[in-house]
Amino acid sequence: MTITRGLRLVAAGLLTMLMFSSCSNGTGGNSTPTPSSPSPRASATPTPSSSPTPTPSSAGEQAAADAVVSYIRMVDRLGADPQADLVALLDVARGDALAQMQYTLSSYRGQGWRVIGESRASFAGSFPGSDATQWLVSMCIDVSQVDVLDTNGVSVQNPDGPTSVLTEFVVDRDSGSEKWFVTKEEAKSEC
Repeated sequence: MTITRGLRLVAAGLLTMLMFSSCSNGTGGNSTPTPSSPSPRASATPTPSSSPTPTPSSAGEQAAADAVVSYIRMVDRLGADPQADLVALLDVARGDALAQMQYTLSSYRGQGWRVIGESRASFAGSFPGSDATQWLVSMCIDVSQVDVLDTNGVSVQNPDGPTSVLTEFVVDRDSGSEKWFVTKEEAKSEC
């Protein structure tokens, strides 16, 4: 799926917000999960087990993944409440991601749009960034339970748009507060 710059309707919630805003040129990747081994109580006909869900393996990686989840929740909350102060984004975002969401949410508000429902994020993988204060985190964002409504309560989302998308986030730790912030995001493909 090609993501174009500018505003366009594709899906609801965070996915819509990601698509409505100008995507940054962040980098990222995802880990390939390793299949688990069969249960030690193998029967005569072993059943294949599913691949485990990847999870962050270090404290820094977990903090970066948690920062992405906080960012997604904040974007959902601010999209749902057009009266909420966008300054709240400063708690979860900096740089390109902050500017992108301020623009997107302001555009929503200017058109009288609001978000209903909540996005669900699943950790897809990550790897260290340029130094110990940066992680590149991939999340599968599911917006199947989210919609964007106009002033009349009519959905403005594209009914043929994806319901989940793999999104890569650059997450940086602030040296003063030691808190992690999303600084860039880029929707990559369906997941």
